Amino acid sequence: MSKNKLKQFIGIMFLTVIAFFGIAGNNSAVQATSEANFMTTVNIHKIETSATPKDLTADELENGISDLTEWFGEGAKPLQGVQFYIYSVTQQQYQNMTAASASYDTEEEVEAYVGAEATRVSTDATDGEGVTSVDLGEGYYWVIEQPLTTVASSTAVPFGLTLPYTNSVGTANLETINVYPKNTLEATPTVSKALDPETTIEGSQYIGQEFAWTVTSDVPNGIEEYTKYKFTDVLDQALDYVRVDMVSPQGLTKDVDYTVSYNNHTVTVEFTLTGIGKLEDTDIIEFDVVTKMNNKAVPGTSIKNNVTLTYETPHTDGPVDEPNEEEPEVFTGGHDFKKTIDTTDGEGLAKAEFVIQNSKGEYIIQDATTKAVTFTGSIDDATRFISGVDGTFAVDGLAFGDYTLVETKAPSGYALPTNPDTAFTVTKTSHTEVATIVNKAITIPQTGGMGTILFTVVGLALMIFAVVYYKKTNQA
Repeated sequence: MSKNKLKQFIGIMFLTVIAFFGIAGNNSAVQATSEANFMTTVNIHKIETSATPKDLTADELENGISDLTEWFGEGAKPLQGVQFYIYSVTQQQYQNMTAASASYDTEEEVEAYVGAEATRVSTDATDGEGVTSVDLGEGYYWVIEQPLTTVASSTAVPFGLTLPYTNSVGTANLETINVYPKNTLEATPTVSKALDPETTIEGSQYIGQEFAWTVTSDVPNGIEEYTKYKFTDVLDQALDYVRVDMVSPQGLTKDVDYTVSYNNHTVTVEFTLTGIGKLEDTDIIEFDVVTKMNNKAVPGTSIKNNVTLTYETPHTDGPVDEPNEEEPEVFTGGHDFKKTIDTTDGEGLAKAEFVIQNSKGEYIIQDATTKAVTFTGSIDDATRFISGVDGTFAVDGLAFGDYTLVETKAPSGYALPTNPDTAFTVTKTSHTEVATIVNKAITIPQTGGMGTILFTVVGLALMIFAVVYYKKTNQA
């Protein structure tokens, strides 16, 4: 081969090689560019559950989970208001962090390892379905959860991602994937209600006298993240609202830290954001709803009362009804009486008058219309209870306990009993009992008869004799 032909051959081969590598290089560049631009939409589903986490299959990763309770257990539900930090990391960092994930679950721990300048994405908070989405390119990522004090524990968090993922049949990369980190929440708030024993008498009270229902709620962990803490108390129609007395925590100011309202027989006590900010998870909220019974109260019939707590956090809300096995209840009582004549048939006797004295020696004053009861130390000021045409009368609106019925005036023609006091006891069932008070008729002694007639005749004779004698003496 001549030198010229050899040079031509070498030139052609050189160009061919350059062309070959140039094309290969271009193809490689196109492929790399294509992969670098491939974006994956990552749907992070936040689940509240106490179940042990399970690994997702390729199908769940691609299509999601349709039945949360089947996968995560009874009671599993979406968790709202949770945000995530997603860090871009190297392959080596990813491998090291995955091998010791518990050491990289906070912002400080991750940034101390990967560097504070590492690329970080913050997601939106999960929505009502417990989902937040973010678009990520090819690479290695480390995902941590922004801490919430209302969350007791998190499982499957932190976690790593290597993107993109290939579909279950291996034919293409997935444009959307679904991941499911789990959480166990702190215990939700509780509320209870009880009848105040210091303002009631054996679970009862007089109509018109104040008494209290005590509402108690343990402040939950994470209270600083709560945006609503409201108590609602619907009163029975036999109850009249008086006021709310805040007992604890001390130092709270009405209309600044909490508000109280009353409308349509409903009492509402709601903590403001300022007040919530002053609460600590070691506090106990306690307040008294002070009420009175009115004349709609029926002796022996329970008046029950309940309370509902409504709360909201960034990821959960709901009403909490009173957990008491039985609703607290209050009673008022009474007793029936019958005034009779001292005869075998027990005929009723009207217009006998009585007063009532309690075990403290106080006399009862009762409003005829409202039935409200007050007390006096003077028997003259006490209310008179008067027997009807058939001799009966009833007393109601009394608290449980021992009393004395004192007869102060007998009907005309009848005598007061030798002992005018009748003891009786008011209980839950005493309004069905009848106490009988017997009076005797007054009988005026008849002192006439033959002796009286004889004295009358003799007296008349003497008077006639005296007159006759007087006339004769004057004539003489």
